[in-house]
Amino acid sequence: MQVNVSLFLPGPTGDSDEALKLRERARRSIYELAAGECAIVDQVLTKNCRLESVSVNVNTNRQSGGQNEGYAATGNFTLRATLK
Repeated sequence: MQVNVSLFLPGPTGDSDEALKLRERARRSIYELAAGECAIVDQVLTKNCRLESVSVNVNTNRQSGGQNEGYAATGNFTLRATLK
């Protein structure tokens, strides 16, 4: 089973400490979603779910005028499970 998620975290980009913390927060958010995904899937659809792989991509999003500056994060999870 494949799960794809996308998040946007507004805030500073670049090389500042705040930007670094925001990138880390973006990755952590994706990892937390991945960690909880099997619990949700097992409640609704499957049994014996396990997380097989996670990929995370965090990209800078800068628009002219400084609006919507931040990071777009995407995550792709592969789950293995047996249907109920």
